[in-house]
Amino acid sequence: MTITWNRRHFLGAALSGSALPLAGCDSALNSRTDSWWQQQLPLLDGSTLHTSSLHGRPFIVNFWASWCTPCVQEMPIIDAFFEKNRTIGWQILGIAIDNAEPVKRFLSRVPVHFPIVLAPDNGQQLMTQLGHTGNRLPFTVQFDVAGNIVERHSGTLDAAMLDRCKELTSLGK
Repeated sequence: MTITWNRRHFLGAALSGSALPLAGCDSALNSRTDSWWQQQLPLLDGSTLHTSSLHGRPFIVNFWASWCTPCVQEMPIIDAFFEKNRTIGWQILGIAIDNAEPVKRFLSRVPVHFPIVLAPDNGQQLMTQLGHTGNRLPFTVQFDVAGNIVERHSGTLDAAMLDRCKELTSLGK
């Protein structure tokens, strides 16, 4: 499978990310996420991940690419958050806006403990469906246990931002 992407679309603004919090998720956005929970996304081993299997837990989706410097920098931080919090129900999904081989090479150097899938059609449709209005990476979305979006973030995450995610859910304690 070949994914077509254009680095210039993403790299132009990658270093100037900003938080996009949702003060009370609007119903139009959440109605668009209904189809998110019906996605079937290809894992690197050729199997399929059904996003419905992640519903009912606090959940973070991170769109990234192996060629995106901010994405590469935040990957160990996201993995550390996952390792620290998965026993209390947290789930993370990495969606690579990339081809399989570069992703596999990156993960052989920087392994993570959460699933990584390949974005269909360069991921733009999925990102737009989840409320992304630009072309910058990384892009992260947090869902609560009911499957509603509670926050979006365009740009690099740090450990403090991820810890704040726990405050937005009932499993943060």
